Amino acid sequence: MRARFFTTVILLFTLCSLLCCCGNPFEAPLDKFEVPIHVNVETIRIYICGAVEHEGYYDVEMGTDYVQVLRLAGILPESVMPTLSSSYVDGKLTMIIVGYYDGEATHDSINANNPMIAARMPVDGLSADVIDKLADYIEVHGKITNKNQLLEALGDDYADNFYKLFIAEKDYEETD
Repeated sequence: MRARFFTTVILLFTLCSLLCCCGNPFEAPLDKFEVPIHVNVETIRIYICGAVEHEGYYDVEMGTDYVQVLRLAGILPESVMPTLSSSYVDGKLTMIIVGYYDGEATHDSINANNPMIAARMPVDGLSADVIDKLADYIEVHGKITNKNQLLEALGDDYADNFYKLFIAEKDYEETD
């Protein structure tokens, strides 16, 4: 009888251990283990220019929403969100040129080193004075390679025009 009692107690103890995970030496609470997670996140470098506050290169993770990417460069009140083939970074797009709205219509941003500017020809959205300032700067210094040089070229006209212009990726040089 005593052997039967011990067998029943051991059976009940084993059954309780299995059902409530108490005292089971083969199972430990999950919070006691730290499992290192190694996730390879792929990033891509995207050049953003045009009607943004800070044009330049941005390293972003694949799958990031393009609105978040454009926020990195600083969306302006004049910025017009470009129509893109995807709403998420997929690795196919490496440059985004942001256009602008002038209160009446939307416009594409203009390459500050556009040959029409250097030739002092009319360019949609830019006054003759602005075109002359840009052409003068290019004649003396060569291509405009960043927004600091654009500021130097435009002077007082910078605030009203910088978002209308972009520096082509091939011409762009980062500033300190």
